[in-house]
Amino acid sequence: MARIVGDDTAMWLERTMIRWTYNASIASRLCRSAEVFCDFDVAQWMDAYDPELCPCRSHRYADMRNPASLNLLQSEGHTHVIPLDSSITDNTLLQGIMNSGLNHIPCMALDVNVAENEMGDFLDRLMARVLELRQLTASSQSFLRNVILRKARVKMSKYKEQHRHVSAEPFEHPAVKRELEFLVGRFLICPTDKASNTPAFVCKNFIRKLAFQRLSGPEFASIAAPFNAVVARIQRELSAFSALPMAPSTLPYLMAVFKAHNGAFRWITNTAGTIISPAADLCACLLRFLLPLVLTFCQERSLEMQEQYGVKPNLWWSIASVGEFCANLPERIFSVFTVDITKCLETIPTDNSVDGLPAAVRFYVQSAMQVRRERSSCHTIQITVGDNGKSWPSWLDANLAEVMGTMLFREKDICRLSDWCIANSVLRMGDYVWRQVRGIHMGLACSSIWCDIYFFKYEYHAMMRLAYTGNAHLVPHFADTFRYIDDLSAINNTIIRSFMKVDRAVDDP
Repeated sequence: MARIVGDDTAMWLERTMIRWTYNASIASRLCRSAEVFCDFDVAQWMDAYDPELCPCRSHRYADMRNPASLNLLQSEGHTHVIPLDSSITDNTLLQGIMNSGLNHIPCMALDVNVAENEMGDFLDRLMARVLELRQLTASSQSFLRNVILRKARVKMSKYKEQHRHVSAEPFEHPAVKRELEFLVGRFLICPTDKASNTPAFVCKNFIRKLAFQRLSGPEFASIAAPFNAVVARIQRELSAFSALPMAPSTLPYLMAVFKAHNGAFRWITNTAGTIISPAADLCACLLRFLLPLVLTFCQERSLEMQEQYGVKPNLWWSIASVGEFCANLPERIFSVFTVDITKCLETIPTDNSVDGLPAAVRFYVQSAMQVRRERSSCHTIQITVGDNGKSWPSWLDANLAEVMGTMLFREKDICRLSDWCIANSVLRMGDYVWRQVRGIHMGLACSSIWCDIYFFKYEYHAMMRLAYTGNAHLVPHFADTFRYIDDLSAINNTIIRSFMKVDRAVDDP
């Protein structure tokens, strides 16, 4: 290109991006959670399943059955397959793919002629888009195109010689396809906790039974209505939000991550691309939009406490990243306390009590709107939905009307939307639907901000209560206390351990 055009090619390259196009990721071909937990006939599976005849009890898998399965599902009376070893497959090529990790992109057989045609198509589009190239004469364009293609062909042919052993795309290889269908028909291939690219192979019958055991617990309530009726009801209720993008008529379903370090599973609800995901995205957008106001509220209350009690409390503990944590570390560190909040999302109460999540959301929204009203007459949020379905919030005068393609939210409207999302934390397994009545979905767009809001209410009132009860001298110990979702870290706080006591006196702060 430089030979034909000269130094101006540098400007073209600034506006040109050349990238590879890959096939579907390995994870989408191996991790078929929807087939295991959602798209199956529950009655037919229950009638056909016999623990004694489970496919994972064959001699082939004798060494791969895990005692942890018996601890997790004691009613079963049998161990099941839960290995991390990719040798569960007899096909060495498929083993290689799995050993490379779930996010690895496998090599594809190189067809030089096809690749040359793709390169030619790219050059044609480039010459049509770039003004400087369009201005070249037809003969100059043809010469430039031929030079590039000739050199590209030489390099691709050389590459093919060096990688001749890649004769077919692995997933299209008949032996690999056969072995993969055999495996996914018997096992759920899922990620491993703390090593998400490492696949775990879990007996499909076992993990379904374990899922039903979880859904039978106190955190879930079965919905008597059929799946289609639940979807129809949600669609009617969401029709009030006319600007929301259309969502597929599907419900969330379970996914599992194997925790190899303790032989248990982490349950995640896949809500992406489901009927409730647009409302959850909208709820998360509104709550995050209010966050700067809540931070201002905390700063103002903190200054008021400093003036009244001589201490400046840390009223917002939540951080969004490790970078934020590092940026706020004190110059001198002499004590570090860390703790994980066990089953954080699963135990957050969602009832309408004073200790429930809805009450915490109301406190959060009221705190933000109090600051907004003190500063502006515009305290209605307008949501504009873009062509890509993304929501864009902005402040609007409360007297203005809603226009096409927008939605208006006042203080009560935000709380109502959050309450709706909490009440519609549903999931499907086969033809049955459950609602989560305690805890919140791990996987919902607004789950992380809900978690921060819930703990914010208690962290805020805990610091305020120390001052009100004559224990203001304890407040500075929490100046460098942070929480990232369910991970709590306290720097230079030598008293926090005493706050973790379960049994404490009534007058104990």
